[in-house]
Amino acid sequence: MHFVFEWANYWRPVAVIAPVNESVWEHFKMCFWPGLFFAVAEYFFLKQLAINFWTGKALGLLLMPLVIGLGFYGYTALTGKHYLAADIVLFLIAVVAGQLASYKIMVMQKVKIWLKIGALLIVFLLTSAFVYFSFAPPKIFLFEDSRTQNYGIPGDLNIPVGER
Repeated sequence: MHFVFEWANYWRPVAVIAPVNESVWEHFKMCFWPGLFFAVAEYFFLKQLAINFWTGKALGLLLMPLVIGLGFYGYTALTGKHYLAADIVLFLIAVVAGQLASYKIMVMQKVKIWLKIGALLIVFLLTSAFVYFSFAPPKIFLFEDSRTQNYGIPGDLNIPVGER
């Protein structure tokens, strides 16, 4: 997922699902979108078995970016540096944590309807945030490109590809 935007020749619609810079927020996309697409595919096979399917998936989709964000800012605060190997391990830990949490909720006894509605709201809000902030990121640390100190899609991408 990391290089899909570049591989797509910087086609702006791809910016919704693929990282466009080196900000922590953009890296959240690498677990959120595959997690959501996988959840939609899983739903058709598990909807009869997992009575709390979307409640579990909402927790997993929320937990993965939280683990990545807290882990990244935690270890970089302690070490003063960021390490690619640590980022990859942290990503794997986040995916495993998200999937385990999701599974635990899916196989629980039936949850209250307000939790199911809240879960769908979380999925909707996360999806909306990833779409919206792809094109209009706030100017805060979470959205700052660690290489350029800019935000969002790099400015030179507004130049037609043939003129770069």
